[in-house]
Amino acid sequence: MKFKLVLVLVVSLLYARQACGAQFIRGDSNLDGQVDISDPVTLLGILFLGNDDPGCADAHDGNDSGEADISDAIYMLSYLFSGGRVPPAPFGECGCDETDTDTLDCLVASEGCSPEPCGAVKEPPCI
Repeated sequence: MKFKLVLVLVVSLLYARQACGAQFIRGDSNLDGQVDISDPVTLLGILFLGNDDPGCADAHDGNDSGEADISDAIYMLSYLFSGGRVPPAPFGECGCDETDTDTLDCLVASEGCSPEPCGAVKEPPCI
């Protein structure tokens, strides 16, 4: 009986984790509630100049790759100025990261978004 309980617990942890992040807008690196040129500039300042991070690593991850890096600034600049691809959800309005399988979380909500935790996040099924 104990083995089954442990097995169920382990499997549950593999397929869902409790997100501790607040709602955010993808690409809104400075958390002002809008996505504009100041957001990739903010991210580049954090990455290369040691500027303070406003507190939402998920918002920095513009391309939803699971990492906040220079490719996110390039992705957002491409979207803003070159007709690049629209960032993945949550974009355009507050929301939770529905594909949250990374270690990035949002400790501070974007302006106008709920600071309440997003809740359980499940991996999408394989198709």
